[in-house]
Amino acid sequence: MNTNNPDIVTVESEDAVMSGTPGVSQVTVSITISAKPLGGDAYIKMEEVFDFLSPVSPVEAEETRAYIAENLRTQALAEAVKTAETIRATVAATPRGNVSVHPVTPVSNAGTQTGQFVPATGAAATVGVANGATAAPSGGLQWAAVKSKFGEGELRFVTTASISSDQLKADVLTQIQNKWGINPAALIVWDNRVGPKGLEAGIPAGCVTAIKIAKDAQDYVSPELHGSAIARSKFNADGSSYVWLTKEGEAALKFGALDKIKAGA
Repeated sequence: MNTNNPDIVTVESEDAVMSGTPGVSQVTVSITISAKPLGGDAYIKMEEVFDFLSPVSPVEAEETRAYIAENLRTQALAEAVKTAETIRATVAATPRGNVSVHPVTPVSNAGTQTGQFVPATGAAATVGVANGATAAPSGGLQWAAVKSKFGEGELRFVTTASISSDQLKADVLTQIQNKWGINPAALIVWDNRVGPKGLEAGIPAGCVTAIKIAKDAQDYVSPELHGSAIARSKFNADGSSYVWLTKEGEAALKFGALDKIKAGA
């Protein structure tokens, strides 16, 4: 076991083949990570199931599986850091009897990044904490959770009491512009937390926001994209948004279907 980084214990994937139709119809990816190297005796498991609109080739299925695995790995590492910190803080705050949570003889274990602060999430945070850095706190936010619409587990989200819809939408649009150069004015962000069928009403979902082409910009893209989500987002452990392109969005960006709605176009 490498004690400088969380162990990726398992990366499992499974393809479902539609009966009578050649090709892969569904991809399932499951990642399990040990938080023990970070000081938390726990395992973090994340899973995602992706259904293709129609069966695809094994090559395309493999590309989709790799993309999902990368996203899950980033989120699982961030959750491992948060879980380890929570366990250590809880143990330190609730000593039992005469047992101390501190070593009798002080041990010098200063890492190369001791005294530095790193973001609360992401691979850089995981490496930094393992080398003695301190992760920025993510307190002050009101969290809630519903059953995930895809696979097992829960979808955790920051409520609108802590981050309003306008704040969330602005953050998501800024990331999309910075990452892929798409003009925010050409997009509309659907906040899945609100309304009678929203996350705050306890309705299961697979993401916090869905990003689609705005009605006024639909003339600049192909009709196939008019009703499709080109991106989605969830919350990182520190309350920031994690935005990714959907299969439709990736294909449109790759083949130039979004060039006319890019900033400066």
